[in-house]
Amino acid sequence: MRYALPVLALLLALFAALRPDPGPTPPLPGVHPITGRVLRLDRRATGTWTTVRIPDGRRLRLFASGAGPSVREGDIVTGRAEVHGLSPPRNPGGPDRRRLWRTHRIVGEGRWLELLRLESGPDGLTRRLSLTRDRVREAITGAGLPPDDAALLRTFSLGESGVLSPALRDRFARAGLAHLLAVSGLHLSVVAAALGVALLLVARRTRWPRAAVALTALPALALCVLWSGASPSALRAGWMVLAATAGLVLCRPVRGFHALLAGGLVLVVLAPGLVGRAGFQLSVAAVAGLTLTRWDRGRWPARLLRATVVASLVTVPLSAFWFGRLPGTGLVSNLLALPLLGLTLAPVGAATLLSALGGPAEPLWRLAALGAR
Repeated sequence: MRYALPVLALLLALFAALRPDPGPTPPLPGVHPITGRVLRLDRRATGTWTTVRIPDGRRLRLFASGAGPSVREGDIVTGRAEVHGLSPPRNPGGPDRRRLWRTHRIVGEGRWLELLRLESGPDGLTRRLSLTRDRVREAITGAGLPPDDAALLRTFSLGESGVLSPALRDRFARAGLAHLLAVSGLHLSVVAAALGVALLLVARRTRWPRAAVALTALPALALCVLWSGASPSALRAGWMVLAATAGLVLCRPVRGFHALLAGGLVLVVLAPGLVGRAGFQLSVAAVAGLTLTRWDRGRWPARLLRATVVASLVTVPLSAFWFGRLPGTGLVSNLLALPLLGLTLAPVGAATLLSALGGPAEPLWRLAALGAR
């Protein structure tokens, strides 16, 4: 039984990566009238990608240039779009995203020529989150920050790394800091730490048991994962927390590596396409390296150094494959940037919460911009 979980995780990952994938039938290329429901908005510096589900159940990724349409997730939209099949990799031997899109039933890409909203989506959790995210986005824009600072704050608070300029993104990649642009376990750990302190104070006053306190924090962490756009690294961190909480409730010790495997198993079963995504692979490899080494002993400077070295070394092959580069300054830059990011996320979290509630958060956004800069 000791090796059952690792073996099962390996077999499921291989099955997800090697299983045949014929994919749904692609649409005919050309200009077509499109009517469907908006499932996802991916905002970029030059426009917005909309994932639309058409009546036959298939999905299209369509780009709207400029400021983007005034639509939200769940809305019914109509218009004309120029559609073509999924594009192969531009560089020979580069990552092929067609398989990933097909696992999400996305059959074509293109751009909107005309776009109108027919009907607003249902007033559920997804729409309320979208409205609240719009409020935070407007607060960042209204703070009058430089474009790069505002883009970084949107990345840290909303998970919208697509709004970063190509030049800024390339600077992060050359410095070996591209992983900081993805909402991951580090971001969720800051939220978990704040929740833990708050719940610990409540537990001491009410004398709640540990299990009850842990279960109380789970809905808030799940909301954080949804808020960040449910990226692969955030999903991995969320399922790891859930596995650790299950062990606490059942009074069973849970090792970090086993929590990682349990979370990875759930993700592979629910969304096999994640196996082929760079964010998922890098996140799992880094956390696996940390959980299998004794990096958490000694004083915090030595612990930070060992953790950075381990996470950097285990992700070297994947970084070379996905990004075609091995930054020589990655180790030093991470040693400097990781503590700074932890300090920056504190005012970002406070400003995000205050903006979501409609309060005056401009001073906090300006303070967070100093760390982001």
